[in-house]
Amino acid sequence: MSQAQDPVFRIQVRSHQDPRAGVYLQDAHLLGFTQIDRIDLEDLYFIQGSLDSASLESLVHSLLQDPITQTAVWEEVRPQAAGSSHPSVPAAVIEVAYRPGVTDPVADEILRASGELGFLGIRGASTGTRFTIHTRPGQSVDLGQLAQRLLANPVIQRCQTGLIQPVFPLPAAAVGTCEIIPITHMDDEQLMALSQDRRAALDLAEMRAIQAYCRSENRDLTDIEFEMLAQTWSEHCVHKTFKARITILPPLPLGEGRGEGASPPPSLEEVKAEVSSPPLPLGEGRGEGSSTGQAGGLDSLMRTYIRAATEAIAAPWVISAFKDNAGIIQFGDDYEVSFKVETHNHPSAIEPFGGANTGVGGVIRDVIGVSAKPIAATDVLCFGPQDAGFEDLPAGLATDDRLELSDHQRVRARRSRRGPEYHPSAEEAQRAGTARVSVAVWHSGFGR
Repeated sequence: MSQAQDPVFRIQVRSHQDPRAGVYLQDAHLLGFTQIDRIDLEDLYFIQGSLDSASLESLVHSLLQDPITQTAVWEEVRPQAAGSSHPSVPAAVIEVAYRPGVTDPVADEILRASGELGFLGIRGASTGTRFTIHTRPGQSVDLGQLAQRLLANPVIQRCQTGLIQPVFPLPAAAVGTCEIIPITHMDDEQLMALSQDRRAALDLAEMRAIQAYCRSENRDLTDIEFEMLAQTWSEHCVHKTFKARITILPPLPLGEGRGEGASPPPSLEEVKAEVSSPPLPLGEGRGEGSSTGQAGGLDSLMRTYIRAATEAIAAPWVISAFKDNAGIIQFGDDYEVSFKVETHNHPSAIEPFGGANTGVGGVIRDVIGVSAKPIAATDVLCFGPQDAGFEDLPAGLATDDRLELSDHQRVRARRSRRGPEYHPSAEEAQRAGTARVSVAVWHSGFGR
């Protein structure tokens, strides 16, 4: 029987006392969903494979359920439309699962462990979470907004009111063919469609630059060459935000804002017309007390401020800076200390838990990369206006309250794996003086 024809089984596992339920309820109240009285959670497992009823029951009891603290029910999944009604589904049910292509580590472990336990008929596995929302008498809640703001992250997860349909990753296999991408003959619309279809995240200017090179070489790209360029020119690898030319708008008079009833901000064409002055020399700014009210430009935050300040100071105890995975400074006669600072603004803005995770892990990795032993890690969390509404944010960004909750959760989770440390609470972090002016996450690692 092929994988597509194998039956699919749905298993729901509920804990007698699930501590996550109280956390979600507290977070929901913090986000303004005070009409919710209780949130129940169940873990979802989808198993694809040829299993008889006895084998399925044995798999659930031996791998997916703790028989002392949990109960489990299961059934075979019948083809149906996503979100369709089911006799046992209450009206206020939201189910969340990973999007296709997103790594599901629990599912990977189910496949590995089931094989070791002798369940050889399993072809696929995926996981999810089921939320049952109970509101106070006579009150209701917007399930769509609740899911988007708290229960699911649309970047990596999909959600459904009612029953969600499982998705299993397709087996990856090497192919012996090489695809040629006819980029030299594409117009602008086709260039952007190529970037989007292959998830290259390259803008039109970058796609045109690749096209111009290919035309100069009188050749098209192979698929692997295009993927290599997309990776090399990614925000993660080349730091486009820090290296970009920044437009500085003229400052507003003190006390004036761009709120309701205020004059609209200048258009892109007006900004381009105003931006004519070169970057200011180091140490000169257009902040408070500046005599100019004109817009200006800044050529690379990294070169103009961060790197330029280090080179201007030229401290003799700086052994290495901007040359390797982490900087190295002299610490007395016998020691050298490595230091790495990393921002994760964009990852944290769209997926705060994973963004903070990679930030903490990244600085520790880079300290190890210069042959130093990590001995400490610090985190500075910065957020935007706390009273900004969900509807005021650009599409795809998390609210600051959700950023705050998720960043602290991941920072604690990542750092706690590296031994006992002090983990400040969210309130303590706020009192520490974190600037609340923009969404940003800075992580730093120390090593010696």
